[in-house]
Amino acid sequence: MMCRIPGGAKTERPLLPAKSRGGLLSGAFETGKVIRLGGANPDVRLASLLASRNIVAGAVTLLIPSDGVVYATTTSGYALDCAGVPALVRLTIVNSGVIGGCGGSGGAGGYWAWEPYGTDDNGTVLYGWTPYGAGGGAAGGPALRLGGDTTLKNIGRIYGGGNGAAGNPPGGNPGSNGAAGAAGAGTTASGPVSPGGSTWGVSGAAIVRNGNVLMLSVPGDIKGSVN
Repeated sequence: MMCRIPGGAKTERPLLPAKSRGGLLSGAFETGKVIRLGGANPDVRLASLLASRNIVAGAVTLLIPSDGVVYATTTSGYALDCAGVPALVRLTIVNSGVIGGCGGSGGAGGYWAWEPYGTDDNGTVLYGWTPYGAGGGAAGGPALRLGGDTTLKNIGRIYGGGNGAAGNPPGGNPGSNGAAGAAGAGTTASGPVSPGGSTWGVSGAAIVRNGNVLMLSVPGDIKGSVN
């Protein structure tokens, strides 16, 4: 896991008109100070990165190159969380890599247990097979949360965490874990079917705007909701 921050700063001001698209805007952006995240970067908190560099205002570009992977380690957290960024920071995210939420866990497989269920007239304990239903899959986690109005140039991928698959009935296997942007795949069940059903989890959000304006200069590959 490594974060590389290049020295120096530059400003770019492309002459692109801004357009409104139902809350998603496409328009100009400026580079300003650059923070580069190459390699593997779990649970990135942008406010902490800015604080460690004494950046409290001005144009800032968060650059994720093609070898950069920003990912969440839990479904309750964000791969890239921009909450708490100072209000005077004008943020642009240029993503050529991956920003991925954590995949949900697959549900436990159902099973049969040899258990006592009563006694006969002589007091002998009677045993039989008891079915236990499969568990439901867990929801995937979100990828990116905004903390203020943000310009996004997404050449890479922003994927919400995939939903965990439901477990299979008794005699089958556990459901598979969700992957970034894709549902987990269930396995083939064998044996008797258990009473009751189990459900798959839901996929995680790709981008949580948190009431802020998202300016998409390049949309790229986004899987999951933008809300």
